[in-house]
Amino acid sequence: MIYFILIILEYIFFCIIFALSYKTIYMLKIKEVIKDKGSSVQEIAKRMGISSPALSRAINNNTTVEMLERIAKALDIGIIELFEHRQHANIKCPHCGNDLNIKIE
Repeated sequence: MIYFILIILEYIFFCIIFALSYKTIYMLKIKEVIKDKGSSVQEIAKRMGISSPALSRAINNNTTVEMLERIAKALDIGIIELFEHRQHANIKCPHCGNDLNIKIE
């Protein structure tokens, strides 16, 4: 029974480590997209019907999928374009601590 619990805890630990590492693979690039579109946070906020500070908080803090969808719609792009895609990510193995080199294709 204890062995089973240890396996479950190890699995949960691995999932948490992977989830934390996964965040480094896909980073939001909302500010860059707004700039590339020749727009400003104020203009996008106005299109969305929210205040500039509210949009700034959504950009700089953890945001929701709903908010990302609204931002993408205001920018007239797909939601996936709000993310930076890295082709390589180094993640540490939770068992031995060695780097795992993962290539995303």
